[in-house]
Amino acid sequence: MRPFKGVALAVVLLLLTPSIQAAVRPPKLEYTTTTLQNGMQVVFLEDHSTPIVHLQMWYHVGSKNERAGRTGFAHFFEHMMFKGSKNVEPEGHPSYISSVGGQSNAFTNEDATVFWETVPSRHLPLILWLEADRLGSLRIEEKAFRNEREVVKEERRMRIENQPYGRLQEIIADQAFQVHP
Repeated sequence: MRPFKGVALAVVLLLLTPSIQAAVRPPKLEYTTTTLQNGMQVVFLEDHSTPIVHLQMWYHVGSKNERAGRTGFAHFFEHMMFKGSKNVEPEGHPSYISSVGGQSNAFTNEDATVFWETVPSRHLPLILWLEADRLGSLRIEEKAFRNEREVVKEERRMRIENQPYGRLQEIIADQAFQVHP
């Protein structure tokens, strides 16, 4: 018996038969956008199928904004955003989120630094407040600064420098572009 033969055939049929493809296409996302007075762009997508809310804060700052030889700052500040603010203790942000049954994390790429939370919908005011607080009153203390700088350097060693093909994407991008596209 060849278990993958039927799967491969189904993929070929979907690629060759537009009517089947249309039948399995997900519904179009109906969303709205608005721009606040401070310039922040807000995108809303309502889905009442589950009683949760998912928030993402996208900062249009990533590794593309860094100078050659001076990299890692966007990733470093992603880490620092978890080190407290005027009203929240270090690591308090994810602690608040998990205490209400939610999840949170962040990531940085070439174009953006993104913080996200998923919580029961009644806690939307909490996550909006947490994001506003860390954006408006980030706490930067010497000890956390030094510690997170070493953490980010170690993550790079682990994920990039110590992997057989870890630097491949960097090398390709360096050869393909003079500036980030």
